[in-house]
Amino acid sequence: MAHDQEFAAHLQTLMTNLADLSDRCKREGTAGMLSRIRDLQQQQSDAVETRELLKSIREDPKKYLTFRVKVF
Repeated sequence: MAHDQEFAAHLQTLMTNLADLSDRCKREGTAGMLSRIRDLQQQQSDAVETRELLKSIREDPKKYLTFRVKVF
């Protein structure tokens, strides 16, 4: 979708955080997971950054996306 490394890094971080959150819930249960407020706040911050990046892409897609069409 994008050729921007920063966007790809944000998406990778978000996916890693979501996988980690899911694993913790399975291991520790929801109540134990909620005791890690700092981690949740960081994940929320990452999600906000990703939303801001997506908003920026919507406002100026040419800055992030390149489409090429080749005819033979």
